[in-house]
Amino acid sequence: MERRHLRGFVLASLAACSVATNAHAAHTIRFATIAPRTSTWGKVLDAWERVVETKTEGQIALNIYYNGVQGDERTVVSKMKTGELDGAALSAIGLSHVFRDVLVLQMPGITNSWPLADLVRGMLHEPIEQGFRAEGFELLSWGDIGLVYQFSKGVEVRSPNDLRGKRPMVFRNEPMAPLFFSLIGQIVPVPLDVAEVLPALQAGTVNVLGAPSLAAEQLQWVPYLDHINDQAIVAAIGASLMKTERLEAIPADTRALFRDMQRRAAKVQTDRIRQLDMEARDRLMKRMTIVRPSDDDKIEWYRVFLKAVKRLRNGVFSKPLIDQVLSITGKG
Repeated sequence: MERRHLRGFVLASLAACSVATNAHAAHTIRFATIAPRTSTWGKVLDAWERVVETKTEGQIALNIYYNGVQGDERTVVSKMKTGELDGAALSAIGLSHVFRDVLVLQMPGITNSWPLADLVRGMLHEPIEQGFRAEGFELLSWGDIGLVYQFSKGVEVRSPNDLRGKRPMVFRNEPMAPLFFSLIGQIVPVPLDVAEVLPALQAGTVNVLGAPSLAAEQLQWVPYLDHINDQAIVAAIGASLMKTERLEAIPADTRALFRDMQRRAAKVQTDRIRQLDMEARDRLMKRMTIVRPSDDDKIEWYRVFLKAVKRLRNGVFSKPLIDQVLSITGKG
């Protein structure tokens, strides 16, 4: 039922697009995502694929590879650089393999609500888009993944010190979480890719992780977790990228139509994902033990997050960009 409703919503939102007329110069765009086709994100891409081909009368055909069949996000980016793929829907971590400073838009404890994430993303869109363009990529549209909460198995994590001696998961090649844990001390995080998280949970090799509620449900992590901290850590974002030369090879009028349809699909996805993620969070708070930090705990979380963010200015990310984020959010 959700799949039919979502696809219908996307199709209706895209229906206002005008139809291109030259149906003979077909362009096939090879596009990858780690999202399963049956996931909420996959459903939007599936509908976008169908509408693009219909509305451009065959001038553009999307060939979308779902469920990580083209590899993890680092591999997908490598394939775009070598011309094996043309575009991809990526998380912020995946995007950072193209332009590292994009991660300043997703800093734990700083951009931890949608209003703050939207504000920062809107005000920094020019330097971020220019950063991708300098690497030979065009940012087609932003997308959202969800608000990240801290989940755990068999333990309550109320304050940063409660993480000591635990086995938290961190995503490979993501620089912020390892730094955060090192500032707390006595923590050895477990680096994993998305596909490795479920086996690690099943084996008990990790017992703490941060994730959006909707993603935790759809990736089947929830049965192996029983606590949720009620404070959002960060708004997890993503975007769709395409190689600039590949995009510019499409005739201008068709390219404009394609980009308009992509933006419309992204808007549908943003609205739908935020709502479904909130509903998933409410469900998990009913089935799990809710961990409620005290005011002193919240201050300590913020202190460590801010210390980590300021350390990242020293050669990891652009200092001017981080300073702008802190200024925009008022959290410096």
